[in-house]
Amino acid sequence: EDLVLLGLFAAYFVQNLFAFDTPTTLIVLFGFFSYVSWRFFPREDVVYTRRSTPFLAVILGSIVIGVVAFGGIWYLSFRPAFANYYANKALSFASAKQYTESSVLLTTSTRYNVPIVTDQVVDALARREIARMGAHAIPGQEIFIRDLATRLEDIRARRPYAFSNHLVLAKLYLATAGSDEGYLDKSVAVLQGLQDKGYDKPELFILLGTA
Repeated sequence: EDLVLLGLFAAYFVQNLFAFDTPTTLIVLFGFFSYVSWRFFPREDVVYTRRSTPFLAVILGSIVIGVVAFGGIWYLSFRPAFANYYANKALSFASAKQYTESSVLLTTSTRYNVPIVTDQVVDALARREIARMGAHAIPGQEIFIRDLATRLEDIRARRPYAFSNHLVLAKLYLATAGSDEGYLDKSVAVLQGLQDKGYDKPELFILLGTA
């Protein structure tokens, strides 16, 4: 029993080497403290009775606790960490103009279903490519921009009041209107959608005038 308790305490500190306190680790920590308090500091005014627990029940209980703990750690700690890792790699590859690799990494990050990470990275990538676009085409950039536009449209559908993302999408369409006139119409549609939602910042009307 002493070794098990020591192992649980050591596991808490090992977990913190990779991810600081999360709801999952705090539940385990306070559960550990509660058990230690009950086990080693009994109240004198309470009569404790021991009951033997069937071995099978102990095994099944351990399995259930292990599955729940692993699921919680994966969902709250490792899943966001992996999503963030691949999103940052996508940024790095896009900076080096390796667009195909960046798209693959961005898709991998999206599979972990952490929108708060992927949405910010897509927005940052789109802003960077808008600033980078010029008279000379970069190999693979056009396909990459179309991929970003698709992802921004998804954000627009999921977050209808994330106005900054909508503006970036409109700018992306506007910046690529020279290669496809349909992008100009899409830009106007996005901007008019913002206007219908009550967005009235000067930047909106400047972009509408430009379109």
